[in-house]
Amino acid sequence: MMFVATGIPGLDDLISGFPEGEIVIVAGRPGTGKTVFSASFLYNGAVKFGEKGVYVSLVEDKEAFLRNMRSLGFDFEELEKRGLFEFLELLTVREEASKSLLAEIMTYIEESKPKRLVIDSFSAMVYRFKDPREVRVFLHALFTKIIKRLKCTTILVEEIPYGDQRIGYGFEEFIASAIILLKSRIIDGRIYRELLISKLRGARIRNPLTCFTIREGLRVFTPWKVRGELFTKPYQPISEPPQGYSTGIPVLDDALGGGLRKGSTVLIELDPEVSYEQYHLLLDPIVLNYVLAADRPCVIVPSAGVGWEDVLKTFKLFGVPDEKLRKLIRVIEPVKEIGEVKNECVLKWTPTSPEKDFEELAKLESSLMESTGHPPLRFIGIDRVAHYHGQEGLVTLANLDVTRTKKLGSLTIWLFKSVYPEILKRLVPLSTIYLKLVERNGCLLLYGVKPRTPFYAIEQDLSKGYPLPKLTLIE
Repeated sequence: MMFVATGIPGLDDLISGFPEGEIVIVAGRPGTGKTVFSASFLYNGAVKFGEKGVYVSLVEDKEAFLRNMRSLGFDFEELEKRGLFEFLELLTVREEASKSLLAEIMTYIEESKPKRLVIDSFSAMVYRFKDPREVRVFLHALFTKIIKRLKCTTILVEEIPYGDQRIGYGFEEFIASAIILLKSRIIDGRIYRELLISKLRGARIRNPLTCFTIREGLRVFTPWKVRGELFTKPYQPISEPPQGYSTGIPVLDDALGGGLRKGSTVLIELDPEVSYEQYHLLLDPIVLNYVLAADRPCVIVPSAGVGWEDVLKTFKLFGVPDEKLRKLIRVIEPVKEIGEVKNECVLKWTPTSPEKDFEELAKLESSLMESTGHPPLRFIGIDRVAHYHGQEGLVTLANLDVTRTKKLGSLTIWLFKSVYPEILKRLVPLSTIYLKLVERNGCLLLYGVKPRTPFYAIEQDLSKGYPLPKLTLIE
């Protein structure tokens, strides 16, 4: 079986394409992105591969279609001028004229000879027939006399009514060589979109479920994976907002209303499935930009499972020289966990009481401020502190921490893993910014609770010579 690339960004990384000259069903409830998916298939087929497409619409007039597509960046008018796109509008066909509808579609396709065809929606066509047998006759004729002969890969758009699970009459699923189900879910009051490849004849589906966005055209996100050869250049900080600090991620700065205000405490909650490499893709630029934008110091209490060696290795991979590490970076480790260590960046911590530990931390910060002229970034692994001081001790430290951060106009990051879930609800009111990093279907997603933001898909960007997060809005 031959396959044709869909041209849809991300989808061809998951599958070999659609079977050439076969029927593909794209189904979902209203508002799940079926029209955008189908239009993307035609548009990318014309732009990337020079393949002519025809859009048969029984639900939307041509003017509205073109207007909606322009808002997504699809210039179908230009493709029409180049002979790569045609739009057949069939909105006013009555039930008694169903046979003429069949004839018109068949004749039009026969004369146009497209390589890609969309019928939107096939459900609307079905409702115009009195007898389901007529639908089967139409599908058989379309498939055997037109699609197969012209090798025209065809999408049938199907509506799935609320409360129903079946696609159309049911027999379409057996004729189709591929079935794509689109879903729109609400999670924490935010839209999250899923794409399920439930059938793809002649191909193995390794990752059948993923997420996608319809912002600026449909895009499918592939399961997250670490890429090799990550570091070829030293980290270059980006400019900071006048009244605060940058996260090192322009899209995130915009989502937060202009970066991180001075005196902010940022709580970052991790889903249990999120890996070390995944959450560091987000954390590294925040820390690095704070430190390197103005040679500011940083005090780090790593989370459980992360040692001082891991911390210093990360800085070195991003090209931070040893001299700067010795001057700016301090990693605090419990004595009983590290034993004897000879490194100027590593400080031994013997836990006593929350108040005394905070006094020692304040002394260290004052010393760093004296030598650098800047307040330090404080990075705290919540689980590590909770292990030694318990829930009440942690909350005591957190209150003192928030007050000092505001007084200094510095920045604190609390990294929360779900080791002590009961603590979270007591930290949220103390935080200035609250972000959640989750994994869904192999995709890494970020959203803000304080301030409220939509979902962003996170991918790895190596264009600058080191790994950075690329954030794409899901809507």
